[in-house]
Amino acid sequence: MSTSSFVCTLPPLRPPFPLRILPTVVHDHVHANAAQSSSGVALPLGSTAKTGAGGGTGVSSIGGSSSSGGSGGSAGASAAQEATVPFSVLSSETTSTTFAGQAPSVCSDVGWGHVGSQMLVAAVPWFFMSVGGLAVLSLAPQRAAAARSNLQRFECGLASLGLGPALAVLMVHAMQCFFFAVRASTGIVDPLYYALETIGSLYVLIDVSAKWSYVVSSGFVAVVRDAFTGPLILDLLVCTSIIGVAIRGFGDVGLTWWSFNFLAALRMMRVVQCLQRGDTSLGQWRRHVAYNIATMVLFVFASAASVMTFEILETPRTRGGDEDPVWDLFPSVAFVCMTMLSIGSSSLAPQSVFGRAFAVCLIAWSCHHLATKVAPIARDLLLGKNFGLNTYRPSPNQRHVVVVGTPTGPMLWDFLLETFHPNHFESAMDFHKDAPNVVILLLEERTLMHMRMFLERREALWFRERVVLLRGDAFRPEDLGRAAVSSAERVVVLPNLCVADVAGGGAPENYGHLPPWRPRAPPPC
Repeated sequence: MSTSSFVCTLPPLRPPFPLRILPTVVHDHVHANAAQSSSGVALPLGSTAKTGAGGGTGVSSIGGSSSSGGSGGSAGASAAQEATVPFSVLSSETTSTTFAGQAPSVCSDVGWGHVGSQMLVAAVPWFFMSVGGLAVLSLAPQRAAAARSNLQRFECGLASLGLGPALAVLMVHAMQCFFFAVRASTGIVDPLYYALETIGSLYVLIDVSAKWSYVVSSGFVAVVRDAFTGPLILDLLVCTSIIGVAIRGFGDVGLTWWSFNFLAALRMMRVVQCLQRGDTSLGQWRRHVAYNIATMVLFVFASAASVMTFEILETPRTRGGDEDPVWDLFPSVAFVCMTMLSIGSSSLAPQSVFGRAFAVCLIAWSCHHLATKVAPIARDLLLGKNFGLNTYRPSPNQRHVVVVGTPTGPMLWDFLLETFHPNHFESAMDFHKDAPNVVILLLEERTLMHMRMFLERREALWFRERVVLLRGDAFRPEDLGRAAVSSAERVVVLPNLCVADVAGGGAPENYGHLPPWRPRAPPPC
């Protein structure tokens, strides 16, 4: 698979305000040499060749208006057209999207020169941040340790401050992943997308700096671990990825559409894991399933972009690889999904050494993830382990009673029979109108399963739809909110009356969160 020989230049961004963000458009020496070889006229840098009907050749400069021609040049100037130089001029199909009157630029595929130059850009802030962190810990270790309590809120960066900043970080990284997908599919760099990604990269820089400040306050071990094992390197590769689009790779290989911004998916996985650790409520099991699904989707995207990059780079290539498939982002996603599901595909397979090694690691990771994440969720769904983790949402005109404590299944059954006894209601209409809903909030799962068996009896036909079984702790505000205690008509506390020591059976230690109560000796007189 051979990479294209065309190069990429970013067009100038001319917003309404006098600010230049992107570099000026110039044609590469490759285009000038191609035009010179076809016309025999030496073209200066920044000029394009034009041929007319008379066979003459004209030269027009991008920055100026001067033109010259050979024999028949005056006749050809009236019908001048740009010379056909492969990939040097945007076609009408690629110039359909413009921003501030400028067309996006066609770019070359990625090479090892681009990868090396972009890694060098990220190495500069990595060096200063690592050396600066070690210097702070060496010169002022006590101040760094004292600031740790204040910097604890930046343990996961800005995402640790709350749901709003976390969503902002996720939106910026999602924008970076979207722009990478667009560039990988079209092979062009749109100026509007480039400007938006530049603004988003500033927010990512603030996030990386906030997290690094907490790491520095954690000591030498934390600084060395984050600086050399990957977290800081990943953060800076994503943060400086916007610069990689605007610089040429080593060896004068031109500009490319590729950058390390696809690694933002890995940082999104980190934010999702931070949100999942902070969500400890038992009732949000659907949210935890959503966390795992989001993690899987982000991992598939990052893996597909990595495989596509290895295959576009080509070298080093395995022996005997005669096939030359076209690796795009979406075929790479399909390949990663089929590999993780152990399906396989004969139409698309990596040929490079790094691509095949990554596929082997991908299979190992998918087996580990299926065994540790997916299998427990499927087991809980099949065995009913998620029973009682929902939330009760009261209607405006419906009363409800919350039952807590340590009762047994028969005690709760007797309580329900008494609450919904027909003697308390004059007619079926009164029962439908006045009978309350009963929300049972217990920590013991076995009691809830016992109650579900009771509710399957024929005697519970009248009121089984009015009983809600929730698993939770009465001493947790999150679980009390799931039971809507604030809007309940009354709260009934039922102890376990089937034990010899009633006080011990209903003691607070059975809830699992409060220490056992011990009487204190009276103070001396």
